[in-house]
Amino acid sequence: IADVHLDACFASEGVPPRIGACCRANRFAVFEAALRRAVEWHAHAVLIPGDLFEADRVTRATLAAVREAIAAAAPIPVLIAPGNRDPYGPESPYETEDWPGNAFIFSEPVWASCTIEAIALAAHGIAAPGNGAPLPPLRIAGDKRVHIALAHATERTQAPPESKSFALFDWNAFDLPELHYLALGHVHIPLRIEGPKHVCMAYPGTPDPLRYGGSQHGCWLEVEIDETCDTVHVREVPSARTRFTELVLSCGGMAST
Repeated sequence: IADVHLDACFASEGVPPRIGACCRANRFAVFEAALRRAVEWHAHAVLIPGDLFEADRVTRATLAAVREAIAAAAPIPVLIAPGNRDPYGPESPYETEDWPGNAFIFSEPVWASCTIEAIALAAHGIAAPGNGAPLPPLRIAGDKRVHIALAHATERTQAPPESKSFALFDWNAFDLPELHYLALGHVHIPLRIEGPKHVCMAYPGTPDPLRYGGSQHGCWLEVEIDETCDTVHVREVPSARTRFTELVLSCGGMAST
């Protein structure tokens, strides 16, 4: 799940404060639902490739609720690669808050790794560079582990034209035989990066709509890698609770405002 944008502001959409509060509540409810599903599904890990919250607006109450929801998913590890809206830094909540033991936050703009020994899983993640510099290449030592990665970045050739590019990369730079799945954030629609390659790459998009005119399709992804590591199954799970609808009304014949 990516681009949750907790505590996002909806004023630019002309949404009244009461409705904006409902939209924010919906976004947190979707996040909670994804973590509950992970527990029910006996997931081995939850991947959050960036923009979990809006760092310049997030409240202490929201952060406390996020930490509580992550702790409730224990012992499932929740892996977070900060994005451009929730960047890692000295004053970031990722640094200043007391996160539960099952949260692993990638804190540097260089690739780092963590392992889940029980299932021989290695996860590689990177904090989004503050200047939006290109995503550096990933290097993996060949071994018997399942290797996954997560990053908040824009694939250069297949990102939708309306997406604002950030941390550009080319998919072929991550076409690594050792890597099985690359979880991506920043593009707000579900998108699979297709091509003749070894690794599966996918954006889940935002799990709940953020604005008029954008995608009204919200989901998280459930990813299964078979025991031989030859096949990766990615399933979209609809999650949207908010719906933006545009109506066009004719005012012809009206006598007053």
